[in-house]
Amino acid sequence: MLRKEEKMKRGVLYGICALALLFAGCGGGSSTSPAQSFTLTSTAFSEGGTIPQKYTCDGQDISPPLKWSGAPKEAKSFVLIVTDPDAGTFTHWVVYDIP
Repeated sequence: MLRKEEKMKRGVLYGICALALLFAGCGGGSSTSPAQSFTLTSTAFSEGGTIPQKYTCDGQDISPPLKWSGAPKEAKSFVLIVTDPDAGTFTHWVVYDIP
């Protein structure tokens, strides 16, 4: 059984992946597949790694730094949805209209 902080860390990680997947579906007919060119990274943790406690409700409760690249020219904004798959359909937060 996962502890509360591990569940939260996984939820944030899955949410970050959701941003990439959601965005990948918005190609607008580009000749380069957005799923191949769009990348989302963070200097706070490695891909598939554990999100440090300071970015959770058990720490400083601050957002991890995120950086994306490879967005199609047609993109107007981004959305980030953070869900916790270990808690059913619980959504921690939604941020939309990110320039």
